[in-house]
Amino acid sequence: RLAERELLEQITGEPPVLVLDDVLGELDRQRSEHFIRLLSRDGVQSLLTATDAAPLEAELPIGARFQVVGGGVRRT
Repeated sequence: RLAERELLEQITGEPPVLVLDDVLGELDRQRSEHFIRLLSRDGVQSLLTATDAAPLEAELPIGARFQVVGGGVRRT
């Protein structure tokens, strides 16, 4: 996905927004840390879902955080 992001930015001149669903759930710790470092680069905008937000919160600047509770969404 990050390679696609780079290509799209080169073609359009605009950085795309990445939409990633529970991406860290499938990665081991080393790959998760590397992926988070890539997401924290300047110009990378993303919308992420996670079952465990702790690894993301420690490394990524979070503009807004939402939580799904009882079928509803609330800003936390």
